Amino acid sequence: MSNIANFLSKDAIACNLACPDWKSAVREAGRLLVKEEIVEEAFIGKMIGYVEEFGPYIVILPGFALAHARPEDGALKTGISLITLTPPVHFGHEDNDPVSIVVALASSEKGEHLECLGDVVGLISQKEKAEKILAAITPEEIYRLLI
Repeated sequence: MSNIANFLSKDAIACNLACPDWKSAVREAGRLLVKEEIVEEAFIGKMIGYVEEFGPYIVILPGFALAHARPEDGALKTGISLITLTPPVHFGHEDNDPVSIVVALASSEKGEHLECLGDVVGLISQKEKAEKILAAITPEEIYRLLI
């Protein structure tokens, strides 16, 4: 079992969301963190604000965005959410758009999330695993693929 199971619940996963733009996609991933009491509502605005300020740096692999903000931006504990998008959305990244998988990451303490982050990126960077995540119909299917 990977470290992901320590930071992700089935209730923090949503499949095949139709979002009109990248901001909506980040908001949806953030809402799952709020629902799980991992972050305060303000954390969502901070995640969007960092992309507006620094550009689409969160699109770290083809088709994959890692939305995040700083611990002091409203993180209550460490956790992640994951959404898949149908259709994919453009974040404005020259090489890695469009995005079909958005993971939102919150950490209440600096460094606590690094192992989990490494596991998520490692899994998503496996093309076959990413394809299975995108083909999943239920959050339970995605959860089983990740743990």
